[in-house]
Amino acid sequence: MKLKTKIIKLMDYLMLDCKEASFLISKNLDTNISLKEKIQLKSHLLYCNFCNRYHVQSKMIDDILKITPEKMSEKKLKDLHLNKEIKAKLKQQLKSKKN
Repeated sequence: MKLKTKIIKLMDYLMLDCKEASFLISKNLDTNISLKEKIQLKSHLLYCNFCNRYHVQSKMIDDILKITPEKMSEKKLKDLHLNKEIKAKLKQQLKSKKN
């Protein structure tokens, strides 16, 4: 078998589309994924900035949801809330989009 054919088969084996990658990202938060899935996901994340962002954000959300208020300091709890200035900007943007 030619080297080019072997490389193409390997790429087909490793490559995921974004839908499959996002599924594996979510699945990996809840359970262990197989070695094949880990390799596929890592290879996808090497070139896809969108899935990389989704991976980071999903992990952050998952970590936050696992923290109970008892385990969190007062300062960290305050950091989870939007300040009044940001809330006002968001409300203004929502109002302008409705009109």
